[in-house]
Amino acid sequence: MRTTQVNKCFYALRHLFKSSLLSRSTKFKLYRSMVRPIVMYGSETWTLTNKHENMLSTFERKMLRRICGPIQENNVWRTRNNRELSELFGCETIVGAIKSSRLRWAGHVTRMEDDRAAKKVLNTNCNMIGARTRGRPRKRWIDSIEEDVKRLNVSNWKKVAEDRLQWRSVV
Repeated sequence: MRTTQVNKCFYALRHLFKSSLLSRSTKFKLYRSMVRPIVMYGSETWTLTNKHENMLSTFERKMLRRICGPIQENNVWRTRNNRELSELFGCETIVGAIKSSRLRWAGHVTRMEDDRAAKKVLNTNCNMIGARTRGRPRKRWIDSIEEDVKRLNVSNWKKVAEDRLQWRSVV
């Protein structure tokens, strides 16, 4: 994952995130425009396992807690809980943004010409020759797309993706 690069970026900007001169909304804008794109670079092609999703969600909440800071109740300081963070941030989570960008890319690939390399790879059914390795099969990109589309209750997603406006409303 890209957490090392994002930590470098975040800590390079920590003086801005700690500054009392900047409002919280400005800090959120900085996070959305400078930190988040670094972690999401190339995310259209990722296959997220539950472990990766949890890691990304934890990372995002850690960053938001640093931006928002603690809260004082009855003269006692405490960290903000996840519900409070999501209410303050008011934006789609990083996992949701990755899934929507992945679906957007899948729609783009299905609308491509048949001779393009990405379309050929999408339509290729790669079967392993020889004995399958031990253990659970790795999650494929198309499997994660179909899982996301199933969660959105879209049947025959490739046909829906051919119409750009309809696919945009789904994504």
